[in-house]
Amino acid sequence: MSTGPILVIGSASQLGQSFCQCLLDRGYHVYGADLEGNEFSHAHYGEFQLNLEDEQSLEEFLIEFSSQVESLRGVIFCSFQTIEDDTFHRQQWLDHLVYNLISPYQLILSLQDYFNEPCSFILTLLSEEEQLSGAINLGTHLFLKQMINQLKNDLPSVQVLSRVLDEKTLSEEQVEKIITNLDL
Repeated sequence: MSTGPILVIGSASQLGQSFCQCLLDRGYHVYGADLEGNEFSHAHYGEFQLNLEDEQSLEEFLIEFSSQVESLRGVIFCSFQTIEDDTFHRQQWLDHLVYNLISPYQLILSLQDYFNEPCSFILTLLSEEEQLSGAINLGTHLFLKQMINQLKNDLPSVQVLSRVLDEKTLSEEQVEKIITNLDL
């Protein structure tokens, strides 16, 4: 398994920032990928711009990232799109699922294609506040479970985990606990 850096997708989100900071404090090399920049100024932190809704942005990210990084220890995915209105249409729900579930799956598989050895772990995080209500919420959970199972099948040597969190932010202790359980 790889001993390289850890990639945090959605690094500008509250969850992403919490994980980046905790990993940096533990001495890991961390790369962040997001639409927006981060305020981190750390010798072991690098940043990339990434728009998961744009195939060209994704391809540019993969090329740039793989040209600068030789191996990848793991991926923490905390970039989830929210829907503010419960009265959205079926197409909005499908777009939401593509962004939140299919895009991470495709990105993770694409990252594996760029490196000679698989990363050690993949962790996807979703907060309760970013979920949808009712039957749509159930559908999102079923799709997330299917994505995790598919990743486990496609990448049998990789530890694939998913966590649904109670809130968008976590305390240092909560982040530490999740990272400790990752078997880094």
